[in-house]
Amino acid sequence: MGDVRFGLGPTFVFPTATSKSAGQGAWQAGPAVAAVYTGVPGLLAGFLLQNPISFAYTSADRVSQNTLALQPALLLHLWDSWYLRSADARWVYGWHRHSPSLLPLSLGVGRVMVRPVYPHSTFMFPGNGRFITKIRQSHLNGMLTLG
Repeated sequence: MGDVRFGLGPTFVFPTATSKSAGQGAWQAGPAVAAVYTGVPGLLAGFLLQNPISFAYTSADRVSQNTLALQPALLLHLWDSWYLRSADARWVYGWHRHSPSLLPLSLGVGRVMVRPVYPHSTFMFPGNGRFITKIRQSHLNGMLTLG
């Protein structure tokens, strides 16, 4: 299984929203697992699975949280430096009765461009009825994201 890599660890959610309607108002912790498969040349397939569970609240009227979140990722090299990607959708299932479940889809096309100083990747994907362009610039000290 040299083409598959696994990761296991914790996930945390901190109640940092300044408005009651902007957050869940709950401290949460839970398990997280990730896997990626690179056995087919030009294809990367993987996922991130998290299940944060609430254990403390910012006020007494906050409801308990227990949500399973799955973020699938699929990247396919097309030709030259072009690629197809689906990695922005986060599927959510609420374990509590009457909790919402969301299954959004994502699809984008991108191109990697190598410049003398920094390589960067530009990709487009539909969002809120318009196409959004993001530029990722890799550097030895980290990653800069514009968008």
